[in-house]
Amino acid sequence: MSIMMIIAAGVVGVALAGVSIWIWYAFFRTQVRAVRKCRESVRTIKPGLVWLGIIPVLGHFFMFWSLWKIAETLRKEFEIRGLAEFMASRVNVTRNFGYAFLSTPFLMLVPKLWHLPEIITLIFLIVYWTKISGLSSMLDKNEFLPDPVGANVAGVQDGKSA
Repeated sequence: MSIMMIIAAGVVGVALAGVSIWIWYAFFRTQVRAVRKCRESVRTIKPGLVWLGIIPVLGHFFMFWSLWKIAETLRKEFEIRGLAEFMASRVNVTRNFGYAFLSTPFLMLVPKLWHLPEIITLIFLIVYWTKISGLSSMLDKNEFLPDPVGANVAGVQDGKSA
């Protein structure tokens, strides 16, 4: 193997690692943003704790807990905004896609499945990611609803941006 092929392989490896890191950063950032858009009083997880999913191996199992907490936070926020009946099934479906995304890597333990678990995991990751992003954008669209105690959402006066 020539030195040029070794250098090329190293450059490709570094590029793939960089893309992978960027994808995971964007994925966790989407979840953090969704939690931050919810009132502090309904948060069942602090936004910064979502980043613990980055920890190798342990983070994978932590993500099961964080997905549940993110879904619970979103459910409570939509309930306060008066959208509980409309949004409950969407939040549950999103959470279930997240669980499927986290569970499919265990299919790698089954012999002779080739790359099927990786493909399935990627599909569930993309679906979960788009669904959590959609729920987050719905929080943006509905940001001018008042608190149940009568106080307006932070930064909003009489239904208009400050």
